[in-house]
Amino acid sequence: MLEAVASAAASAAIVETYKDGRVLCSNMKQKIDYANDLENNYKRLIEKAAKLYARREDIVIEADKYKTKQLTKECDLWISRVTNGEEDVRELTTKYENEQSKKAKWRRHSKRAKLSKSMVEKCEELHSLWLEGKFERGIMVEKLPERVRTMHAAKIEDKPSLYKDRSEEKLQRAITDRLKMNMEGITNPDEIAWRISKELECKKYLLLLDEVWNILDLPKLGIQDNQQDSKVVLATRFPKICCDMKTELINMKQMSGADAWKMFTEKVGQNVNLPSIEPIAKLVVRECAGFPLLIDKVASTFRQKKDNSFLWNYGLTSLRRWDSFKVQGMDELIEFLKFCYEGLDSEDKKFCFLYGALYPEDCEIHRDYLIECWRAEGFICDANKFSDAHGEGHKILQFRDARDKGHKMLLDLINVSLLEESEKMNHVRMNKVLRNMALKISSKSKTFKVLVKTREGLQEPPNAVEWQQRCFKFANGEGLNPVILEVLAETDAFGLIGHKGASRLSDFGIENINRMRVCLIEGCDEIETIVQGNCVNRSALEWLEKMCISNAQKLESIWEGPVHAGSLTRLTSLTLQRCPKLKKIFSNGMIEQLFKLEHLSVEECPEIEEIITNSENTGLEPEALPKLRTLVLSGLLKVESICTDDSLKWPTLERITISRCQLLTRLPLNKENAPYLRCIEGDQLWWTALEWKEDAIKGRFESFFKSN
Repeated sequence: MLEAVASAAASAAIVETYKDGRVLCSNMKQKIDYANDLENNYKRLIEKAAKLYARREDIVIEADKYKTKQLTKECDLWISRVTNGEEDVRELTTKYENEQSKKAKWRRHSKRAKLSKSMVEKCEELHSLWLEGKFERGIMVEKLPERVRTMHAAKIEDKPSLYKDRSEEKLQRAITDRLKMNMEGITNPDEIAWRISKELECKKYLLLLDEVWNILDLPKLGIQDNQQDSKVVLATRFPKICCDMKTELINMKQMSGADAWKMFTEKVGQNVNLPSIEPIAKLVVRECAGFPLLIDKVASTFRQKKDNSFLWNYGLTSLRRWDSFKVQGMDELIEFLKFCYEGLDSEDKKFCFLYGALYPEDCEIHRDYLIECWRAEGFICDANKFSDAHGEGHKILQFRDARDKGHKMLLDLINVSLLEESEKMNHVRMNKVLRNMALKISSKSKTFKVLVKTREGLQEPPNAVEWQQRCFKFANGEGLNPVILEVLAETDAFGLIGHKGASRLSDFGIENINRMRVCLIEGCDEIETIVQGNCVNRSALEWLEKMCISNAQKLESIWEGPVHAGSLTRLTSLTLQRCPKLKKIFSNGMIEQLFKLEHLSVEECPEIEEIITNSENTGLEPEALPKLRTLVLSGLLKVESICTDDSLKWPTLERITISRCQLLTRLPLNKENAPYLRCIEGDQLWWTALEWKEDAIKGRFESFFKSN
């Protein structure tokens, strides 16, 4: 009996020991697994964290869009929890990096296992947070309204613009502010109108309303006839508003040339009367086309140019280019003009307006001719679609309807001042500022597209191939496809993007690339040079005006071999960017052909040591590059000189920009050349380290330096 009991006890002890051993082994295996999975768990942690942080950033960006709303308290609390979790992730990352930096023999499995387990737990926590961040009920609520505050009356120059805000309630508030009335707690429009009426009851007043775009019910606003000989004057672009409001209509003519000049000179100051400035200033005023707002903004900008005629000339050129003219307030003017255009009540009417911009500047267009063109374009009833089913008489009626509709649309455009009546009978014209805006709109429009060939005297429209193939972009291609070569031969602008299987642009055939005026080469890693002159027996790129080469990893030169006469003779702009193997820009005989080059930009080409290499350009004439106006050099780590001496005259050079070219310690300037250079832009340390032959040369150009 005792033996049996002892045997049972021993068996039970063995079973318990076995269970404990299994648990111990299981724990040991789990720790080993955690330790072995440390790297994988770290990657999971980083991925989960990045995903969660991205969700948080999306919520913050969405919240910033709304000024009248705020995040819910639930969402705010969630963001706080994510931020706290971010600190935990950084702590785990630090521990992981410390652990990984230890030598393998010093690493403790128990410590790695504990760290790995913490990462797994944190991953689960981050995933739960990410799921909570979906916020199916939304993340925003309306902000509580601010307490009504009593405001001082606005100054006269700060009067509200009625075209931006058509709310009669806000107009009432503007009137009460002007009258310094205490309206705190009063929001009912009828109550406000009654109080305005009582305030003005015994007063003689003048109310000026500018940029009125809708009919205003003056009695409803509180403006009653108080028998005190008070006046209301409103300015509007719509004569119909004046008729409907039963007001006396006074047509305001465009500002005369004399008045425009007077306004401009008063704003600019006495410098405008200088002999070197006045002729340019008159051209500037002419570009403003009698727009007072534009004259005001432009005059403020030109005032800063003081008595520098070169800056005035440059400003005039920019103003004529329109898009490149940067002036405070110009965007508001463009938006105002665009608002007039968007206010047209039909797409056909908009097309008619844009069509008017296709005529030359200051052109006087006969009304009937313009309407006939509109009809031919299909903007009004198209005669080609008229039905003969009801006989010739019905067709005549359709023609009359189309003509009448055209005259109605023309009158509508005149009434909103998008077209002007010419002094010449039955003719209209388009203001040049509005014409520039119309061209800008049509260039971005997806529904109104035109092809304009200026100064080519077109007598018939281009064929379908010309319309479709004037601009050709060839991306991620390979080799020399005959179909591509055929299209290229008819192309004015060519973009070669990410191409393989061609080491030279001339591989596409000189006869195929000679027509192009604009060429962009980007990301073509096998291009080594643009033209191989040894393989051609005629001029190349005869019509090319602009060339930009970017990210060409193997490009070593622009031209190899002889440069035949007539090549590159129309090139005005050359831009080279991120070409790590490029060493030579101008090969032997190339500069002599570049007598129209105006802009040269070389950026991030680390192997270039000299812009105009002496070995390739021996005996270069002083008159070389006679049209060059701007030179930009940036990120040229090895460049030491632009050219070896200062023999070039640089007769039209206006601006030099240098950035991150620390070895460039000399400029090719002397006491006589570069007579029109007015700006040298670069780093202050670079300028200080420049070497000069004489102090007088440095003194000549020092006032033109501008630190970037």
